[in-house]
Amino acid sequence: MIISKDVLIIGGGPGGMYSSIIGALINVSSFIVESNDNLGGQPMQLYAEKDIYDYPGFLTIQPYVLTEGMKEQIKSYPDKIEVSLKTTILDIVKDGEYFLTRLSNDEIVKTRFIIIATGSGSFTPVKSDLLKEANYSNIHYVFQGEKQYKNKKIVILGGGDSALDWANYLNEKNITNDVVLVHRREEFRARQEKINKLSLNNTRTYLNFDLSKISKNNIVINGIESKEEIIIPYEFLLVQYGQEIKRLGDIDILKQIERNRINKINIDINCKTNVENIYAIGNSNDFEAKPNLIICAAAEGARAMYSIRKKIRDNF
Repeated sequence: MIISKDVLIIGGGPGGMYSSIIGALINVSSFIVESNDNLGGQPMQLYAEKDIYDYPGFLTIQPYVLTEGMKEQIKSYPDKIEVSLKTTILDIVKDGEYFLTRLSNDEIVKTRFIIIATGSGSFTPVKSDLLKEANYSNIHYVFQGEKQYKNKKIVILGGGDSALDWANYLNEKNITNDVVLVHRREEFRARQEKINKLSLNNTRTYLNFDLSKISKNNIVINGIESKEEIIIPYEFLLVQYGQEIKRLGDIDILKQIERNRINKINIDINCKTNVENIYAIGNSNDFEAKPNLIICAAAEGARAMYSIRKKIRDNF
């Protein structure tokens, strides 16, 4: 199946999402490819529930709130924006004035332009073998928002800063008072103030317990030393075993893009790379005194889209 759009956007983080929205507003169509099962990029993967203090118009805003707002904007342009989640790029070849991009879902996307919006790479959640087999919709690897978890039984797997942040946030914001935290080691791998908050928030914790079984509404954990078996019911299972960073694959046309000494893409004032009709925005590129802010990625996406619109008007 061949899908034709004006621009292929590689990466569904804030920069890639906003690029597609600006494109739709100026009559440029986009196809977003995202390797994870949700949009939002690094902010959603790493700190979805934490406050952002440097986004215009808000004293604070949380990544999942920002992401949900952009998703609603994207949905309002069904003819201009298409999104493919859990999809990777297998190859990109040039066919005349077009790029033909072959995807892991057997689709081929035909575009005149490409915007690279992969940031520092694709953040993929670490999963145990048990979790890889458990494809239940109520197992989440990214914080999905307050409404979904309101007054629900929540079990969190993990013992690092992010896992404890989730547990404390759910309690402190009065989203639910039924939070259980399970960690495989004898001690948490988080800052002490976050550990102290767990007892203040009455979070039930199981240290030195490993996951042995998963069903849609229960997990079974076993004491690594005690061998005790405990069944814990849940309505949502939140998993934070960490993230793996995956970068774009071994694709010939992308190897031609010039990079600097820290492996960031070189761009001009319009975010164009040295390869004709390929742009790079956000943390994927670099220039002197570049601020790595969400708003800067969005601004670069807008600049790239306006450059693309001009090229379309002038040449096609």
